[in-house]
Amino acid sequence: MAKPDAGHCSVGARSETGYVRDENQDRMGWIRAPFGDVYIVSDGMGGMSDGALAAELTVQALQRHLGAVRFARRNSVRRAFAAANEAVYARAHSEGGGTPGMGATAVAVLLHNASIMVAHVGDSRAYLLDRAGQCQRLTKDHSLVQRLVDRGVLSPAQAQTHPDAGVIERAVGHAPGVEVDISPWLPLRHGDRILVCSDGLCGYAQDAEIAAVLRAHVNPQEAADRLVELALAKGGEDNITVQVIRYESGRAHGAMRPVDYLAVVLTTAAASTAAVLISQAYLAPALLRGQEAPSQALARRPAAEMDALHARLDGIERDLARRCGPEPTAVPAAALHDEAGPRQAGPRQPQRTTR
Repeated sequence: MAKPDAGHCSVGARSETGYVRDENQDRMGWIRAPFGDVYIVSDGMGGMSDGALAAELTVQALQRHLGAVRFARRNSVRRAFAAANEAVYARAHSEGGGTPGMGATAVAVLLHNASIMVAHVGDSRAYLLDRAGQCQRLTKDHSLVQRLVDRGVLSPAQAQTHPDAGVIERAVGHAPGVEVDISPWLPLRHGDRILVCSDGLCGYAQDAEIAAVLRAHVNPQEAADRLVELALAKGGEDNITVQVIRYESGRAHGAMRPVDYLAVVLTTAAASTAAVLISQAYLAPALLRGQEAPSQALARRPAAEMDALHARLDGIERDLARRCGPEPTAVPAAALHDEAGPRQAGPRQPQRTTR
């Protein structure tokens, strides 16, 4: 997996099969889109080969669709997850192509300037450790035990060791449609770190243990290695995949200043309406605040106003695509495969059908 340029963020990544499983069904990827960077982790379900295939199709579809997005908005993310769901579901129900039980979790972190948006389905997670050392989970599992925790039936500690801890209630490819949870844009500061992981880590290590490793290792690759070792020390019963992203302030690759956005819009054919809308609603607040990044200016706008603006921008983007031709499609980064066998012999355990 290629890594982003220095001066914007640094990334550490690692994926392990673990001590028990014969195959790594996790997949991960990174892609540079016109708006910024996208980091993805997916965990396959539905049997040995079908789980790996579901995760692979999920990562590829998310990379392909998000890699062609100019302005990252919730509707764009929903369309990307819908495409991934369609790909997995179609394969599962095609003759000789898979099994109806195949599916995958997915978590995607979109990085634009000094902000991130997190989207997920299932129980793969994202965390944010700020430079003050405070760690927060950015996702909520779509699982049976999480629902029991929400109702007060189980404590978080009990949920982690519950016999049904592997039962998830939402996955890519399980049904003709999928509901994806999408966060608002969250601001970043220099030194903040984002963790994206499969449940091979967070299903066995406590959040406090994960946070302690992130605090102890500033270097993202060292942090990724130590997190995998933490999961292995807990038994290594599942595949383990982690990406650690350290945000470093500075102009992002592909990020444009307000005047750059305006120049692009004004030189796009048949885009006079878009120029007026974006210059007034998107650029003016940034210019008045001293040339700060547009995403930072937008983060301060009321939620209702933002939803209305996103809907209008969606219409403009569709109109521009219709008049000016299709968007260029970025070449997706290859999903990272771990084809090594188990690190050591361990007791054979039946694979849970839910995972």
